[in-house]
Amino acid sequence: MLVLVCAAMAKQFVLRTEYHWWMIDLAFLPALLSVACQSVSELELLRMLVESLMWLYTFLTAYQLPAAEENATEVANPQMVQLLELGAVDVIAACVCKDDQGVSPWGIGFLHEFVS
Repeated sequence: MLVLVCAAMAKQFVLRTEYHWWMIDLAFLPALLSVACQSVSELELLRMLVESLMWLYTFLTAYQLPAAEENATEVANPQMVQLLELGAVDVIAACVCKDDQGVSPWGIGFLHEFVS
C-alpha cells in the first residue's frame, strides 16, 4: 500500500514540469523502473509507474535533442542506456502483453521511445 501511495505522489510530481529536472537529477528514472520491475503483477501500480517514466523521459528527450544536434555524431542517451541495463525491456514486454487498456498503450509508447 505504501508503494502505491509513493507511486501516486511521484506521478503527481511528474505532471508538474518544473519538477522534472530535479526528479531526473535525483535518479527517479531508475528508481521508478526498479519498482516497476518488482510490481509487474499489479496493474494500477504498473500503469502509474510506466506513465511517470514516459512523462520524465519525454521531457528529457525534448530538452536534450537540440544539444545533441549540435554534435555530428550520434550519442546514446545515458539515461536510456541505464534503463536498458536495469531491465526496462522486461517491463515493456510485461506492459504490452497485459490485457489492459490502461497499461498496454504506455508500454507501446515506452517501446517507441527506445526505438526512436
